[in-house]
Amino acid sequence: MLTLAVGLALRGLLLNQPGLHPDEALYASWALRIADGSDPALLGVYVDKPPLLLYLLAGLFRLAGFDGSSPPQAAHLILIGRLAALLASAGSLALLWSIARRVYGPTVALLALALFALSPLAVRLAPTLFTDPWLVLGMLLSLWAALTGRAFLAGLAFGLAFAAKQQALLLAPLLLVAFFAAPRPVEGRSAAGAARLAWRWLNGFALLAVAVLWWDSLRWQWMPSYWERSAQTYGGLALALDASLLQRLAQWGELLGYTLGWPLWLGLAALLAAAWRLRRGRHAQPPAASGWFDRLLLIFVAAWLLLHLLTNLAAWDRYALPLVPLLALLAARGAQWSWQIIGPSLRPVRGQRWIRAGAAVALAGALLATAQLAAWARLPLADGGAYDGVAQAAARVAAAGPAPTVLYHQALGWHYNFYLYNAPVDLRWWQEPADLARKAGASMGQRQWIAFAAGREDEAGARAALARFGLELRPVLAGSNSPAAESIALYSIEPILAGAPSHGP
Repeated sequence: MLTLAVGLALRGLLLNQPGLHPDEALYASWALRIADGSDPALLGVYVDKPPLLLYLLAGLFRLAGFDGSSPPQAAHLILIGRLAALLASAGSLALLWSIARRVYGPTVALLALALFALSPLAVRLAPTLFTDPWLVLGMLLSLWAALTGRAFLAGLAFGLAFAAKQQALLLAPLLLVAFFAAPRPVEGRSAAGAARLAWRWLNGFALLAVAVLWWDSLRWQWMPSYWERSAQTYGGLALALDASLLQRLAQWGELLGYTLGWPLWLGLAALLAAAWRLRRGRHAQPPAASGWFDRLLLIFVAAWLLLHLLTNLAAWDRYALPLVPLLALLAARGAQWSWQIIGPSLRPVRGQRWIRAGAAVALAGALLATAQLAAWARLPLADGGAYDGVAQAAARVAAAGPAPTVLYHQALGWHYNFYLYNAPVDLRWWQEPADLARKAGASMGQRQWIAFAAGREDEAGARAALARFGLELRPVLAGSNSPAAESIALYSIEPILAGAPSHGP
């Protein structure tokens, strides 16, 4: 199908993007510990995510040849992980089309597929090492299985989503209502039949949920549960009805614009407004067979947004990804309903076929225009290439030789744990410029390096503090003409030469 192929091709353009988000680097570093057998249960690190993605990446890394006997080929391993996520995205696209076709018919299915395939947010986050593409795959597989009467698979797929990310529990109302409300054969409508289906669903979910619980229990004697750790790192969930509400409202408005693209939202709003004006007693209502699904999607999307608006849950782009296929379904349904009203009004108009063709071309053009921006990483999503130069900086430090090497870090520690895995480099965290200067001053007999992520660390403050200890930053990769290095500046920390001009402020 052309729509599916275009969507996958746009996602494929991101496979060779150079940078990793810090969370992606963290997950990949955990996977390396599993893959080389040094920490197969991850008892030596604080883990705040369920295990599915971590062990999936570890297995892929092993298949790619990494066993710990030699340094990891970072670019190769990243590509393998992104290819797996791309396959998950392809599965999600196919499942959405199947769901829409079963509930709404082929027209809505095709439009919903196009909206999901060309969603800027979905395109950008598809080939990543985040847990979220696997969460969405589990959600859509569970929905499809519920609608097709596959109770065990519906529960198993929800377990897959739960094993990918704990936020899957927020999807439970959607998936459970879809399972119990879906039309069933006569033998499944009785109380006994419904109980049997519910038991099968529960067995499917328990198969993975119990495995996740067992894995988590291995760490309880030495380390916190991943639930406890995630609560510690996040700070807990609480109502936030203060001045931050307006900021979250603006952030979520921006994210919703990226889900389908602002041109589409504006066009859909105009179409719905025109249809509402022309309605005048016409009753182009959704068929009763699918009306329940419309209401379920609307209620769930509204509840999801309210939860994220009224609490301190961060407005991160990944948190909006599960909404994209659901919004694609709703937008396709809204367009269908509008056309049922507007279409008859165009029949007397000369050239109405050209009007429809022009509308289709305009829709396709708007979708492609925003999707290609995401495919070339031109949108502020997934940190927008802010860490593209870390790999080059880490490679330069690793190539410096076996002499005692210290690399200071603040915002880039998770990246170094991956790119410099098992490398003879002493990673040291610094809290503030004065702390950095004290540590660097006490280690002047060693080769010392530091890299700064643009806009994320106090480079000017570090220069001033080091100067007070007779030290300066000498550029190593700063000023490179390579676009991939522009966001990262690497320096060596050296004594200020007598008579040399200081590089401090």
